[in-house]
Amino acid sequence: MSSRRRHPVPARSAPSAVVALGAAVATVLAAMPAQAADVPPGFSRYRVIDLGTGRASATQPGQGAAGNTPAQATRWAGDGRRYALPGLNDWAGFMNHAGVTAGETWDPEADGGEHPVRWTRDGVLVDLHQPGDPDAGLVGLADDGTVAGYWYDADGVARSGWVVAPDGTRTPFPHVGTGEFAQPSAVSPDGRVAAMVNDHAGGPRRCGVLVGGRVRLLPLPAGAAWCSPTAVDAHGGVLATIGADNGNAWHGAVWRDGAWTDIGTLCGNWVEPHAMNAAGVVVARAERCQDAGPLEVVWIDGRMQALRDLLAPESAGWRVATVNHVADDGRIAGSGYFAGDGREHAIVLVPVAP
Repeated sequence: MSSRRRHPVPARSAPSAVVALGAAVATVLAAMPAQAADVPPGFSRYRVIDLGTGRASATQPGQGAAGNTPAQATRWAGDGRRYALPGLNDWAGFMNHAGVTAGETWDPEADGGEHPVRWTRDGVLVDLHQPGDPDAGLVGLADDGTVAGYWYDADGVARSGWVVAPDGTRTPFPHVGTGEFAQPSAVSPDGRVAAMVNDHAGGPRRCGVLVGGRVRLLPLPAGAAWCSPTAVDAHGGVLATIGADNGNAWHGAVWRDGAWTDIGTLCGNWVEPHAMNAAGVVVARAERCQDAGPLEVVWIDGRMQALRDLLAPESAGWRVATVNHVADDGRIAGSGYFAGDGREHAIVLVPVAP
């Protein structure tokens, strides 16, 4: 199973093609609003849109969202309808501005391998697997349909990367140098690919960006012992996880205009960045020092805020559990739990006026 899969799903029979959610998509479960605290300047409040049980991996303006229900890869259209994407044991992790979705399928009764796939806006599955391919991990999808990923062995260790063009042409991902392997990690809307460069001789993990057919290494941030990219944007900005030698503390950092900016922490020792939009807004998971368990956070213009403190009064009763993607219009895809309901729900957080 791919390490990229964020919502494991059981084997199932073929589902019905379309399930209407109707008004449920646009209606937040009723709850008594809590007293709202002041919103820091530059931040918005967020209204929770409930998509039903599952987890949302991506959202795009006018295109709805993509992710998983408990049994299948799913696309939620902007009109409030839920579409079961074809395939078996699917994971839908990415959606572009055209409504194309990408992810992985896994069929233990066929070749037993994990296949990288695209689904067209109309839900047609395009299998990018070729005979003899090992298991694959998919890392991103561009607006023109380009995808990138890597093959990995039976132990789950990535061995070689690749990029697949919209016409299906596959290009091996270049190596940086002798003994170094560049593992694709993220794809921007315009097709830029960020990679984590592993030195098999024991050197530090580095961040790089594919430019002109070669991987350009980025310098390590000051004080960091390693760097692993999480997102890349159309301006060349890179979001990465960086860490120190002791491995007990890691942060998010943004590379832009030739310099790194550490996004800091909320209160504890670590922050795990997940996604960044074109405006530089970052969503992440952060350790908190007062209560058990982490918090989902948003970072804007050098400041970090817990999303639980930014929910609109009409969304009282919700707990944000995961944040996986932030669209250019500020919408955030993820999952959450409503008070009294132990099931994980796919949600989209929509910015509203403070």
